[in-house]
Formats: sequence, structure tokens, C-alpha cells
Amino acid sequence: MFVFFKKMEPISVGDRYAKAKIEEPNLRLPKALLKPPTELSDDLSYLKIFEENTRKAQQLAEAVASGAKLDRKVYRIRNKELVKAIGEEYEIMKLIHRASKATIGLIADAETNLYSHSYLDLLGTVEEVQTAEELILDEILATYSSVSFPVILMPPTVYHDQMIIPAQKVVHIDGIYGSSYVRMEMESGAWIKVGKNPGGSGGEKLVNIFGPRENVIKAMWLIQSVICEEY
Repeated sequence: MFVFFKKMEPISVGDRYAKAKIEEPNLRLPKALLKPPTELSDDLSYLKIFEENTRKAQQLAEAVASGAKLDRKVYRIRNKELVKAIGEEYEIMKLIHRASKATIGLIADAETNLYSHSYLDLLGTVEEVQTAEELILDEILATYSSVSFPVILMPPTVYHDQMIIPAQKVVHIDGIYGSSYVRMEMESGAWIKVGKNPGGSGGEKLVNIFGPRENVIKAMWLIQSVICEEY
């Protein structure tokens, strides 16, 4: 069995933004953003809110009254990507907030903490939210090849499945498709995380896969195709 990936072509800036995110409405998250961070618990908790304008809520109301459109986007993001847009002492995210004027919230709960994910909450006018989103993506995409990168921003609620694979096959996957499985993730549109198999032998690895259901199924097919190969 052979696994064929699409030929990598140059991607325009606009297409990079589109390919780096998957949007989907989600009503589980709290409606209010402008509130103090709370103690971390099983419930959704704001870990950090970037908003320096004490009159932000009033200004948004005035902007809407003047014809501007209010927007709010909430995404799931892996912590390993989020740190690239935060910077030391939150300096990068502070600059993104100031440049975009969007209110930016970082949220977590028990489930996201378990898998090293967070929620990214953007609130403002349509233009402010779009600017914040693009500036965040710019920081993260700069760490990848211009033609090969995973989905950075996922819907808040994603499908999750697992696979157990022989430890020696992880080396084969990594050697063919590169570290962090970037090409596999780009092809499938899912996130792939390999770790220890709790309760299993040292010869096995547990693969966690996240994303829209069809993307997760495709990622599992790609992984299964690779581990069935003989090297």
C-alpha cells in the first residue's frame, strides 16, 4: 500500500489564512467576555484577558449604533501554537491587541488542560476581530514552511479519537513525513499527538487525533496506511 500526498504548491497569504483555520459556530462558551479571570475548574475559565480600554463595551455599543457590525470568534488552539503568539510576558499578544483593538481572551477547562489545548476568544467589530485573527496566524505561520503547515485554529468543539500503534512505527512516520507530522496534519486537517500508552507496554504508543469527524477519519486512515508499510 502506498500513501500519496497532494503536490505542494505556493499558497497566497489569503489562502494561508483560510487553510490555517476551521470555523464552526458553538454555543457552549459563555456569552460575556469582559469579566475577571476566575479560578481554574472543570468549568470554562478565563486565564487572561487582553483589554486595556476601560470604555471598550461602551465604544462597541456606539460603533454598532453607528452601523458597525459586532463580531465574536472562538477557536480551539494547541498550547504549543498559542505560546508562539503570546511571547515573553505576553508581549506579542499585547501588541496584537493594541494593533487590532479587539478584546482577546484565553480560556481553558478540564478537557482542554488534559490535551494541552486552550480556547482563543476574539471580540470586537468585524474588522478588529479579523485583524487580530490574522496577526495571531502571522506569528504562528512564520514558524512553518510557506507551503506546509497544519490547521492552527479549530472549532471549539472537535471530534476526538485514539489509536494504539507499535512504538517502532512512530519512527517510520516521523522519518517520512517530518517532525510533528506537519504534512499528515495538513493533508487530513486534523491534529495528531503521539504519547505514552497509559497502562500499556513500552512498545506501544497512544495517538490522539482531534478535528472535525471526517478529518479525524482521514488522519487515522493515513496513519494506518503508514504503519502497514514495510520498511
